[in-house]
Amino acid sequence: MGKPPSGTNAPRKEGRIKKGRHSMNPDRPTEGLKGVSRPRTKGTIKRLQMYRCFKAKRNSIGKIISPAPFQGWVPSGTRSRVEPNRKWFDNTRVISQNALQKFQEEFGKAIKNPYDVIMKPTICQLHF
Repeated sequence: MGKPPSGTNAPRKEGRIKKGRHSMNPDRPTEGLKGVSRPRTKGTIKRLQMYRCFKAKRNSIGKIISPAPFQGWVPSGTRSRVEPNRKWFDNTRVISQNALQKFQEEFGKAIKNPYDVIMKPTICQLHF
């Protein structure tokens, strides 16, 4: 039978920096590492930890003691940033006005020609 918890342990500090030098520690110092040309970035380490252990640790009551790597909490009112990547902010599936007019003209010719078959009607507005 296990030993009951005494409850005299010091509480864990939230947001503390770990001082270890393990390769899976996101807070480790990256300068002066021997034999490592490109050490893992903080994002890579967090992603690998997410794959490895994706369950939160709970106490006997069921309360979460330490969240899963992807389950962090931020204080209310905290601003978050989106990485400035073009793929999130570019328009997708956009064509130029000239290409649209050319498509409309060719589509209108195909509708009027009895020997051309249009297989699938489109949803977009086409003016002929």
